[in-house]
Amino acid sequence: MVFFSGLVGITGTLIIALLNQAASAVAESETPTFEFFAFLICLAFYVYFYRKNNHETVTSTQGMVYRFRLNIIHLVLKSDLRLFDTVSKNEIRTTISRDTQIVSQAVVSLVGVVQSCSILFFSLIYLATLSWIASLLILSFLLISMTAFIAYEKTARDGMIASFVNETVTFNYFDQFLSGFQEIKMSSQKANSFINDLILSARKTRQLREDSQITIGAIFSYIQVSLYFVVGMLIFLVPLVSDGFQDVVAKVATTSLFMLGSFQGIFQSIPMIIQAETSAGQLLNLQEKLQELAPSIKEEDRPLEQVNTLSFDQISYQYPEQDQITRFDLGPITYAFEAGKTYFVRGSNGAGKTTFIRVLLGLYVPTSGTISINGNIVSQPTNGAYRDLFAVVFSDFYLFKKLYGISQSKLIEAKTLVQMFRLEDKVSVLEDQFDTINLSTGQRKRLALMEALLEDKPFVVLDEWAADQDPEFRRYFYQVLIPYIKKLGKTIIAISHDDKYYDCADEVITIDKGKLAKFSR
Repeated sequence: MVFFSGLVGITGTLIIALLNQAASAVAESETPTFEFFAFLICLAFYVYFYRKNNHETVTSTQGMVYRFRLNIIHLVLKSDLRLFDTVSKNEIRTTISRDTQIVSQAVVSLVGVVQSCSILFFSLIYLATLSWIASLLILSFLLISMTAFIAYEKTARDGMIASFVNETVTFNYFDQFLSGFQEIKMSSQKANSFINDLILSARKTRQLREDSQITIGAIFSYIQVSLYFVVGMLIFLVPLVSDGFQDVVAKVATTSLFMLGSFQGIFQSIPMIIQAETSAGQLLNLQEKLQELAPSIKEEDRPLEQVNTLSFDQISYQYPEQDQITRFDLGPITYAFEAGKTYFVRGSNGAGKTTFIRVLLGLYVPTSGTISINGNIVSQPTNGAYRDLFAVVFSDFYLFKKLYGISQSKLIEAKTLVQMFRLEDKVSVLEDQFDTINLSTGQRKRLALMEALLEDKPFVVLDEWAADQDPEFRRYFYQVLIPYIKKLGKTIIAISHDDKYYDCADEVITIDKGKLAKFSR
């Protein structure tokens, strides 16, 4: 960018010099033929260098934004579930959408600023050949303006950062508003109170943004007025103290006004650049957070061996950053799952069932203890090869419309599963996706379990799957589907409160206050 910007500055300055030379020739009744053709050549080069610079800069910057977004996705993918205890989903979403967009849009302004700086530099050199006093006056003005800008820019930038941070809070309110729309609609008191908080947050964001931009506008207006003042001094005062200045005053005026346009272009771009600088800081801050949270895990390049047993040996997990009064600890737990069996996990709310499942799935890194497969310790139970053992339907599941990661041979079974899950009149599988997922929660959970079976993994893990099913299908699940899944050779681990169906399990595990209280066969 710097190289081509320099060429733009050189050709731009040559154009001004040629126009001044041509104007002098016309004033002396001469025909500026040479200047005319030289002007056309310089203009063509100016356009070429300008477009080349813009193309190269935009391409490289868009590539950088693209790679940054992919890197954020990669870091999130590497992290365990603790990530969302530290960094909110809304913060990640806002940063990779709003902030990358601002940086991307600022590229055009940045190209213009660099090119204008180049033009100013070479124009100042040209101006010095006409009048050293004029060039010294312009240079002094540039230094004073830069000093004033630096003095106030930090205030403007700090205000912009504060507005961005608060804007994330405001976006979080919008997310809550859309997610809790039904609850808000059903209570006017709740709606009024919530909307009041949303408005207060939005108003604070607006005030911070206004203050920042007003500061920037004040700097710009001061510098712009000062620039007109300097040009006026060149015309009105310099001739009084410099002999011979009258001979070049027209050229100096033309060059100064040309520089004035470049200078205005720079400062008109400053608000966008400050926003981009702030956004870039937010992007780097998010990246640093994710890099700190992402564990250094060497992913296995091959699947793990066939599982006969999966064992916990003194496994424990402690939630970080909790005081001794509120801290919840899981374990130590020692237990072995045998392939092909059905396990139900029970316990009261907050007993540790979900934490136990998350450690089992490799979503949480155990604080201590080991996980073994067939007696062999899994050195990194949070890597992809280990997690690929499990097909899961979480209690707060998300259903994708497209069946990602399902082989064509397994997709053939989808029609049969649709009928088995009694959804043939509700949904169809077209190629590699459901034709609709606009169904009730219970029906969508059936599709999620169908997808888990199509993944064809040795373990099927269900977190209170039957809780959203009607009594008839719940009975069908325990008495028909569970035996069917077991017959496929799958190991079933299901959190369940349906004690009337516990006889469908080979073993029932009870967890109480983070400890394995008992298990029954």
